Amino acid sequence: MNITYLIFAHANLPFLEHLINRLEAPNTDFFIHIDKKSKECFTHLLSIRNVYFAKNRFDIKWGDISMVKALLSACEELTNVCKGEMVVFLGGTDYPVKNNQYINDYLESHKNINFIQGYSLPTTSLNWTEGGRRRIECYALRLQERCIATIEPNKLTFNNLRQIIKVLLKNPYKIKQALQIFFTYPSRKHPDYLIPYGGEFWWILPTNSIKRILKYTKEHPDFFSYHKNTSNPDELYFNTLVYNLYNKEELTNDCLRYIKWGGEPSPKNITKEDYKLINKCVKESDTLFVRKIDNIEVCQLIDKLCLLS
Repeated sequence: MNITYLIFAHANLPFLEHLINRLEAPNTDFFIHIDKKSKECFTHLLSIRNVYFAKNRFDIKWGDISMVKALLSACEELTNVCKGEMVVFLGGTDYPVKNNQYINDYLESHKNINFIQGYSLPTTSLNWTEGGRRRIECYALRLQERCIATIEPNKLTFNNLRQIIKVLLKNPYKIKQALQIFFTYPSRKHPDYLIPYGGEFWWILPTNSIKRILKYTKEHPDFFSYHKNTSNPDELYFNTLVYNLYNKEELTNDCLRYIKWGGEPSPKNITKEDYKLINKCVKESDTLFVRKIDNIEVCQLIDKLCLLS
């Protein structure tokens, strides 16, 4: 099976190079989007076989539509240059906890399956305010780099008042805009031709699914436009489309990676002190990757455990 690794990175060149060398095999392509803000030079990675860089680079902001825009653009480009039948979407600090042959065999045996989280919103399965309802019915107002308020027009509710207070505390200069949304904006509703789904941003999808998502996006530009006002649309966009376009037999509600949530930064970095956790991930059959790692020594520990497993 041919596999394309789509990697979004913005820093830590040595780690990214180590990740590519670890996954490199005759049947792999690497398509890399480097955040436009990055000051590092990554071009020497082109010396590695079958490495491609996205021509269209985006300044990605956390929780913003720019993430979705960058992902759609990268997917459009990679379908024209890469030969993979499956696309594995990774962050620049993800790392495999299985050897290349295992990953290849696993994806080969599930080559028509879409591995992506999807919970119909609102849901109790995700630790999102009001089960994600605020994401699809409120307007997102950025206050700081990693801080967004969700304002619902004309609703005098406890959670809405909390958001107004959040604006006053985090960025009082935006209180006028928050009040404009509250008093003058129309109600916001998810497009009624799709059921909204949410989950992890990261996924593993057949290339044919990528092409179908791109085609659907072009045919329904209002769906993309709607998400310009969504808080963290990256955790809804692909999830919603895949879960509306495919039958349950073609879906697995799993992105095949372990993510250590909680604390700061969130998700938390995996360190050498997480030996038991790492060992468990290596031995669990449905965990192919972990995130986040920023230390190559942790990668070397994982590689050693992979050889022993």
